Amino acid sequence: AGFARALRDRTFLQQERIARSAWQARDQVELALRDSEARFRAVFTGAAIGIGIADVDGRIIEVNQSFADMLGYSVDELRQVDVTSLFHADDAAGMWKLYQGLVEGKRDSIRVEKRYHRKDGSSLWTDLAVSLVRQDDGRPRFTVAMIEDITERYALQQRLRFQALHDPLTGLPNRTLFFETLGRLLDTAGPEQRIGVCFLDLDGFKAINDSLGHDLGDKLLVVIARRLADCVADHGHLVARMGGDEFVILVDGGDGLDDAVAVADAALAAVATPVHIGDQQLTVSASVGIVECPAGETSASELMKAADTTLYWAKAEGRGRWAVYDPERGARDIARSALAAKLPAALDRGEFVLRYQPIVSLLEGRMLAVEALVRWQHPELGLLGPDRFIGLAEETGLIVQLGEWVLRRACHDAEQWRRRFPDARLVVSVNLAARQTDDPAIVETVADALASSGL
Repeated sequence: AGFARALRDRTFLQQERIARSAWQARDQVELALRDSEARFRAVFTGAAIGIGIADVDGRIIEVNQSFADMLGYSVDELRQVDVTSLFHADDAAGMWKLYQGLVEGKRDSIRVEKRYHRKDGSSLWTDLAVSLVRQDDGRPRFTVAMIEDITERYALQQRLRFQALHDPLTGLPNRTLFFETLGRLLDTAGPEQRIGVCFLDLDGFKAINDSLGHDLGDKLLVVIARRLADCVADHGHLVARMGGDEFVILVDGGDGLDDAVAVADAALAAVATPVHIGDQQLTVSASVGIVECPAGETSASELMKAADTTLYWAKAEGRGRWAVYDPERGARDIARSALAAKLPAALDRGEFVLRYQPIVSLLEGRMLAVEALVRWQHPELGLLGPDRFIGLAEETGLIVQLGEWVLRRACHDAEQWRRRFPDARLVVSVNLAARQTDDPAIVETVADALASSGL
């Protein structure tokens, strides 16, 4: 009986201890929960960023005061609002797709920069981060959104981007924005789409800067830029300033060369109208290089290289006009440029040779003289006549050096003939280029060539 009583008492004691421990544990959990809720409430209500909680149907459950202040609503008003009604019209479709993926449990979080509508109708740019909170079984339960007002920062970014992509003097798009736009058009162009470029350069602009000053020249560029933008405004063509007095018009969506020519005519007419700046009246002209082709058959670099070449043709043909790119003529120009680049090395390698054309007396039937004619023994193209390279030598200034070589070689050959045929009294004629005669050392060059050869 004593053992049974002791066992009963011990059992009651243990049950009392267990119950007391359970009550203490429950009190501790409740205390920890209250502390956690207090901390969350302090963060939720005192946070400088907006925090909002919504269910998976988009109904707002709770927002803090910062969230309400950003959007211009009261907290109670926002509790009656659906999340999707706050989306900005310009990004509603894309944002809804992201949000739908979140509430369906396909992703756990999203972070984007997006606009919201304020209650007064104005726009608010925010840095938005949305996280998904799930049930214990993994099903989506509700979403927590945190937004930060970045309207001022976004406006600053837009200003910096505008400054980076626009010319500070005229306000027109600069070459960076032009090439971005051109590259995007070429990448997305369809097989039948055509594209055109009108590359414009003012004629004699340097003389205006030198005579009237750079300040007036800058004002002239501003007026010309505004006129060019206005003359194509109805067609939506992009006008950009490439630098200096060069402008380019991107003809997008045209039906062919006629549209590009019409744009060039309009641009020339806009430039040719007299400009009044202060007490000065200026009349300027421009030259335009036109390139028009299927968008799928070119690249940005090829298009602008062709436009630059065509602009040079227009200036060479008299200025104040336009020229259209001709692929065959362009190929010839490229070949000329390649020859011009190889001229100096060809002279150093001894690739030039002389051919002598006889001058014969018709009365006596004998040779009276020979004329020295230079030829280029090109390693790839064979023997080239002077029509292929003399003009290039004059343009590059190499004609003086080449002419001196011809003179010395002709004098050397003439001395050899004189020794072999002392009675022939043969005359050797050597042509001089105009630039050679302008060389102050021409007399000394001729005298030295004669002396060194023995003539």
